[in-house]
Amino acid sequence: VSTTTSYTASVANAIASVVVTPTVNDAGATYTVSNAAGACAADACTLVVGANAITVTVMAEDGVSTQEYVVTVTRAAATDASLSGLALSGGTLTPAFVSGTTSYAASVANAVSSVTITGTKSQANAVVVVTNASGVCASNKCTLIVGANRITTTVTAQDGTTKKAYVVTVTRAGSSNAALSGLALSGGTLTPAFVSGTTSYAASVANAVSSVTITGTKSQANAVVVVTNASGVCASNKCTLIVGANRITTTVTAQDGTTKKAYVVVMTRRASKAEGPSELEMSAEVIATATATATATATATPTVVVTPLATVAVSATATLTVTLTPTAAVSVTATVTATLTPTAAVSVTATVTATLTSILTATVTVPSIATVTPTAAVSAMATPTATVTATPTAMVVAFEIAAPLSMSLYLPMIMK
Repeated sequence: VSTTTSYTASVANAIASVVVTPTVNDAGATYTVSNAAGACAADACTLVVGANAITVTVMAEDGVSTQEYVVTVTRAAATDASLSGLALSGGTLTPAFVSGTTSYAASVANAVSSVTITGTKSQANAVVVVTNASGVCASNKCTLIVGANRITTTVTAQDGTTKKAYVVTVTRAGSSNAALSGLALSGGTLTPAFVSGTTSYAASVANAVSSVTITGTKSQANAVVVVTNASGVCASNKCTLIVGANRITTTVTAQDGTTKKAYVVVMTRRASKAEGPSELEMSAEVIATATATATATATATPTVVVTPLATVAVSATATLTVTLTPTAAVSVTATVTATLTPTAAVSVTATVTATLTSILTATVTVPSIATVTPTAAVSAMATPTATVTATPTAMVVAFEIAAPLSMSLYLPMIMK
């Protein structure tokens, strides 16, 4: 109606401009179409989201009289709350991103303590907010706990009402560190001194000590430490000790629940002297083997030539060298064989007793006497040769003596 000067209209968000076409009553009149930005070229006015006031100004043929008509065009806001892309700073989305899919999963190593989510908006005026269980993630960077982390990227469309949520469950692996950084005993001293990579130790305590508490310091705070002995789990890591060897195991289970490492301490509780046998009380645990080498020399000195019997003085010396890891007491047996040239029938019995003065080396000398009955008259006896083999019976980590005792090495010698 020509007398009405104010009008309204609404358009969808997809309509970015509108063309206004006025019809004047007087053919001599002119008009202009403008909006807040100025004159609308070819009467086409760009629309912003919301209200757009478009003014049609009509000028009469006299060039003086004017009449304004205002049309307020309201453009709807966008309702697009989708993402065109979703990326993580760590891990890989499963399945691959598709705008219409809103649930995803990803996994990261234990070393990854946070992840940044980058969502690309399909519509530039939408708003993206990233949250986790703790709230809004600053700069879209979310801290990760070990295990499942639910991270939600919420897109709010320009209309302020339409929303869409994309959920990524990021699983952070547990630590695989099952090492100890320290191992302490309430009694006794570890041998060797503690090193994280060494898992076998020994210690000893007096008979009066009936229990020991093992304190293992975890290298990774979330690992679990359990101390056991032959009876089972030691409550509060306090293990009861029997007289003799007690094998105590400190087992560390890493945060991942799978990786394990066991540290073993063989704790020897000494026996009371009043309770022990008259000569020896020994308790030991075999934890490794030992290697041994030996060298020997032997000589034979013939006396006067007689028939058919001659007395020959024979001597032999054997030096045994035993290598142990770690150093510990060892029991060694050895055999000395002397071969005489020319061959002679031999009837020899010689028993040698020697006290070990060192854990690692022992020297034993065979008495210089033997009776040899040759099968025929000989003019001389040649220098014999001798070989020695030494085999340790066991390597022990500790032994306790309740009464004085000398340890002896026996070398039977046979000569042919």
